[in-house]
Amino acid sequence: MTNKTITALPSSVPEYILSRQYISDPIAGGSIAGTVKGQFRCSEFPASLDATLAVLIKVVSHNGDTLRGTLLALSASDEKSSPPEFSISLENRRLMDVTENTSLTLTPVVAQPQDRIVVELGVREASNIITRTASINFGDNSSTDLGENENENAANNPWIEFSPAIVPATLSVAVSNSSFAFGTQLLNTWLPPDSSRLTNDGNVTETLRGKISTFTAGANTWTLSSTANGADQIRAQWSTTSASGPWNDISAYNTDFTIVTGLVPSSSVTFYFRIQTPTSTSSFNPYSSTLTVTAQ
Repeated sequence: MTNKTITALPSSVPEYILSRQYISDPIAGGSIAGTVKGQFRCSEFPASLDATLAVLIKVVSHNGDTLRGTLLALSASDEKSSPPEFSISLENRRLMDVTENTSLTLTPVVAQPQDRIVVELGVREASNIITRTASINFGDNSSTDLGENENENAANNPWIEFSPAIVPATLSVAVSNSSFAFGTQLLNTWLPPDSSRLTNDGNVTETLRGKISTFTAGANTWTLSSTANGADQIRAQWSTTSASGPWNDISAYNTDFTIVTGLVPSSSVTFYFRIQTPTSTSSFNPYSSTLTVTAQ
């Protein structure tokens, strides 16, 4: 556990001071409503600081540039007695609003897939005495969470809980065929394509990207060209239209190419892959490469 301590200079009161900002992993999207509650150990010095726990929660775009909406406007108790005012030593405190509700109602916000939740935690100070500090304790290295009370001082985990739970974004792709085996083939030949059905089995719309590693047989390798095969040099192509193309050349090993964009959950695309063998080869042992498909 660690304390985040705020040392503030005199100013007008009440004053709200940010302690920490937490940004979630991407979420699935949809309407977010319901309630939120939470518990944190807090302290103040001196006892006349009249500090209480403050919180603000909002939804932003995946890159943080766009505010989708504010789920919970800046909220804190204005009571000057302990609790909910902080104690001079670390003690458990609930998230509250100005009427001391502990289950805080969220303002509904419609989130887009892969948006993020931002939670800002801090302190409301109602005194402008010259020397003052307030601390909030953070961490998750206990096997026990803080209870829903305002008298616990054990170093247990602080927490915030949304009800109903917010569903995280899941990016995932399933493949129908995980191995392309072309067998023994002639030199200087386009091999019949093999294929795999790629399915978005996540819960958000995805872009699928692919890349291939170097074709190797022990210490021997084949180079890759997007225009012509040659001695120890191949071409590799892909299509999502049909086994007869049209074809897209892969220009370099270990370089992403976009297979499909806007693939909604449970939708699929067939990925066709073929190579043109080299005109000559340094080894007649089997060559292999890894095709990696990722969902973004």
